[in-house]
Parts: sequence; C-alpha cells; structure tokens
Amino acid sequence: MRPTVAMLLALCGLMLPAAAVRAELTDPAMLMPADATVFVTIDLPALSERGQRTRLWQLTQDPAMQPFMASLRKACGEAIDEAMKEFVSQTGVSLPETMPWPQGRAAAAMKFNLVEVTYEVPAYLSRPAGGMYGSGDDFGFDADLQFDAGEDDGGGETHTYTGTVPNVEAVLVVDFGAAMDTFRPFAQRVVDAAVDAGDVERSRESYRDVELTLLTFPEDGPMQGEIFAYAFQGSMLVVGSEPDMVRHVLGRMDGAPAPSLGDSAAFRDMVRDLGDAQIVACADLQRLIADLTELPRSEDPEVGKILRATGADGLRYAGAAVDVAPDPVVQVRYRLRVAVEGRKRGIVAMFAPQTRPLRVPPFTLAPLNTLIVANFEPGEIFDQVNTLASALGGAPVGMFAQQMMAETGSAGRPPVSLRNDVLGRLHAPMALRVSLENRGGGEPAVQVLFSLATSETAGLNEAISRIHGTFLPDPESRRDLLGSTLYLLEPDDEEVPALTTAGDTFLAGTLPALQAAVMSLRGQEGRPLETDPLFVHTRRFLPGEAGAWLYVDHQVDIGAVWDAVRRDTDSEILEYSALGEMIDALGDVDVTLLPPFERVKPYFGAGAFHLVSTDDGFRGEGVLVAPPAAQE
Repeated sequence: MRPTVAMLLALCGLMLPAAAVRAELTDPAMLMPADATVFVTIDLPALSERGQRTRLWQLTQDPAMQPFMASLRKACGEAIDEAMKEFVSQTGVSLPETMPWPQGRAAAAMKFNLVEVTYEVPAYLSRPAGGMYGSGDDFGFDADLQFDAGEDDGGGETHTYTGTVPNVEAVLVVDFGAAMDTFRPFAQRVVDAAVDAGDVERSRESYRDVELTLLTFPEDGPMQGEIFAYAFQGSMLVVGSEPDMVRHVLGRMDGAPAPSLGDSAAFRDMVRDLGDAQIVACADLQRLIADLTELPRSEDPEVGKILRATGADGLRYAGAAVDVAPDPVVQVRYRLRVAVEGRKRGIVAMFAPQTRPLRVPPFTLAPLNTLIVANFEPGEIFDQVNTLASALGGAPVGMFAQQMMAETGSAGRPPVSLRNDVLGRLHAPMALRVSLENRGGGEPAVQVLFSLATSETAGLNEAISRIHGTFLPDPESRRDLLGSTLYLLEPDDEEVPALTTAGDTFLAGTLPALQAAVMSLRGQEGRPLETDPLFVHTRRFLPGEAGAWLYVDHQVDIGAVWDAVRRDTDSEILEYSALGEMIDALGDVDVTLLPPFERVKPYFGAGAFHLVSTDDGFRGEGVLVAPPAAQE
C-alpha cells in the first residue's frame, strides 16, 4: 500500500471510538486449523491506543489543521449517513444508537487451492482462449471468458468448458467483549431480513452445545451457492466461508484435542522471530504452493519442473509484523521474514542481494524523495536468467540479446558482447534516486537517476558508444559535459532517459538529474545527502551492512506537492504522487483548507528499510521515524 493512502486510512481509523473495555482472545493461532496456509491477527485495542501516540494523531489535533479536519469529518459523516440510510432502506433493519466495535483481538486463517469448474456455453459463441494449465476445451487462470457473440442459429447446441480457478476458504474470529450484547441481536436482525427477502437460506445445527448457523446463497446468484457459517461463543464471533473451519474453531474453544496451527513449530519459530507487534501475519509457503499446484501438477509434470527450476520448492514460511509507536521517535516498525530451506536457486537466488557495508553513492544529492540501493551484480543476474531459461527448456536469453548486438560489429571488429563488454563491467551497488524538483513555473517535476559502479570504465564507455552510434546515429543525440559524453535516447525530450559514465560510475536517468549527478561527481554542484540532518537522524536506524536498503524523505515526498494541492487540486504533479490517490479518496473534502506545509512539517519525518539475505532465507526491517528534535 502506498504510504499516503495508508496515512489516510489510518487517519480515518483514528476517528473511530476507542474500545472502552478490553476483551481477551489469547493465542488465537491455537484455535485455527493446522492446515491453514495464511494467518493474520490484529490487536485492535492496542492498535487504537498506540495510534494516538503517533505524530499523525498529533497532526489531526493541531489547531492549524482544524478547518480541514472539520471538512473531513463532515464529508466522512455524510458518506456514513448515506451508507446507513441505504442499508436501512435495503434491509429494513434499524441501526443501533452506538455501533458495536470489537474490543479485543481479531484473527483470521485462510486456505488456498484450485478447484475445477465447468461452464456450458451456446455453440454460436466463440470458445474461450486456452488457459495456463489447459488445452483444447480446458482453460486456466488466464482464460478469456469474454465470449464474442456470433449469430444464434437456434439449434440449442452447447459446448462445455472445464478448467481451474482459485478458491479461498477462511475463518474469522473477533472478540467484541461487552459490545457483543449490542452486536449479536443486531447481526441476527440483519440475517433475519436477508432470509425473509430470499437472499439466503438458513439452517441451524448444534455443535458442542453452540448454535451454528449456515447461510446458503442461491445457485443462480452472484455467490453461486456459497455457504457461510457463523456462531457466537461468549463474546466471540466466529464466521467463515467453510463450515468445517468454523466447527474446528468452536471445537478448540471447547477444549477439543484437534491439531491446530499453533502446534506447528515452524509457525511458532516465525512468530517468535517477528517479535511483539499489534499486527502479525504468517504464511506457510510450502503448503500454499503445494495446494495451489496440486491440480496442475496432476495434469502437467512440467509444473514440478518449474517449481524446482525457480527455487520455489525451497520456500517454507513467510511472516510480517507491524508495531506502531514503540517509542516516541519510531512511529512504526515493521519486520519481514522469509524462510528458505537449502541453497537458494532460480528466481529466489536472483532476489538475494549480497551483504555489503551500507554506503551512500557519492553523487546522491539532497533533497530527494526516495533512494533505493541494492547489491546485485548485473552479469551474475544475466547468467542466472540464462540458467533458468535453459532449465525450463527455453533458449538462453543471452542468445537473443547478442543477436540484437550483431549490427554493432563493423570493419572487422566483432559485435559488442552485451554480457562481457557491458554487463560484465557493471557492478553493485545499484542505486535508484527519485526526486521532485520545481520547474521554472513552480510545477514540480519527477527526476529519476539510476546508477551502477563500473570497472574498465573506458571499455564500458566505448561499448555504450558503439551501441548508441549503431541504433541512434544522430549527432544531436550526444552532448559533452565536464569530460563525460551524455548519450541521449531522445534529444528533444528531457524526460526520456539518457546514459553516461563519470569516474567509476554508470548513470542513467532524466537529463536534468543526469547533469546534476555528473557535476556532483566532478565536485561542482550539490549538497550531499549524507550531510542532510533528517538523513543523518534516520541513518541511525539502518545497520552497518545490508543487501538492499531504502530511504524515503517524507518531508520532501509530501511537502513537494502539499502546497501545490492546496492551490490547485488539478495539479499535474498528482499524476506522479500518492497524494493524487488521497485527493480522489477524500472526495468532497476541501483540501484548500490545509495549512501551509511549513506549518505542519515537524509532524513528518522519514522512512528506512533494509533487507539481508541469510543462510536460512531473508530478513527485512523498516521504520517510519519522527524528525530530529531540532526540527520540532
């Protein structure tokens, strides 16, 4: 999710009433089926309480924000009122005076698999396209089910198509605490109305002395005969799309000895490694992949070959945790883990960066929006892609790439070798810098710069020159700057990427960013990022070594467009900014009531994330931090 959209959702979430009484749902994983593939738990009261410690919450309380907040509350209130009126008109069920919100944890478990489905289609309609796992009259995930109409011959003949589609089974447990006294009768009235309207059929059964309600949707409706089950157990609501999963949870609540997800040592290890957090999610990748490929593997042995070649068969477990406001400086800390068994292979190996000391590329200037640095070797990735293509039975990618270079050979000189002359001379770290810079008229423009370290720079530059001269011979497509040749892909458009080498660095990006980087490397322009107070402050939360890392300056990221949006909600910059999504989501909210960004700048800090490839998988951690005290 993009950061600004997440901020908007959090803003709306903070406006919800906090739980007055905390309920308890201890160790929800012990309730879930052992064969669940995905598990998520959220500590709702703790999340609400922690949220009110954040700078985002403080921002909503700032006097300068109150005109905007009043507009936001009005718009949200009107939207909620309209939704409530529509709900009442459709169901005939009146709403409680106070909406019953959960007062404890919520937890969900899911299973994923593929199921075979059959469609009967009139013969005069054209047949769907062949699918990923099918041929002839079979289709798969990518089947085109938008049939083109032909002429109805009136014969009534039909064709039958079968194929596989993904299926999800889930169970959700929510602890309403004391609010259950209000929620349960309200929920029962809603179900009664749906039954009376013929939208569902209801049946009831007793399971371990608990009433279990089954709701069956019509076969010819949008839910196509789906069955949902729910039950109330004390302050808990248990609801699911698979009745057996609901029965399992009810049984575990009653002390049944059935195996549970919480019994899994791999699950426990992952949760322990993620640490304390308000939101925790885990996925059994091995089981997930097995379930999703069971049917395809039975029909096509090549599927197993693909899993082995890509290294997906070595994936075991993945987990993520979000801890809000663990201290006054860190607004959010999140952790990611992926467990891999054995040596990383295929695509998994390609995404394993080399761990090296964390250094900022020398041309990196402040201010910027985003900096991404990753220790990948282009030549090695090229070789891995070739190996993977061969393992999958395809032709080596390098063969096709080198065919494109054939025209670069002339006068007895062999063609440029893309692998040896270009990629073999490019090295980690890879870096991507994104910034928003004001144009002459005040409209910010996105500037992008990509870089790699080089060896044998003179040879690399010659190879680039030969390639560029072969495919873009126009003399206007080259410019000189402080001893570096800029290779332009489109001389008349500064937003089209250009290439160059400077010192021991390969650079590619929009022309203004490229020129600034060359001048910086020559010591003639710019303020290094490493001298920026916010970066220095945030750098403390990054390790000394990493395989890949990310830095985002939220003061620049948001500040560059904040004032532009206040003046003009149709600003061109919204095409490139997450704020554009926020403006669309806000609807009728008057964003011109926002205060000048300089007034609220102290509420915004920066974000950092790092990733490390380990012997047993991948480990990542990120933070969103408040600005240094000097900026408050």
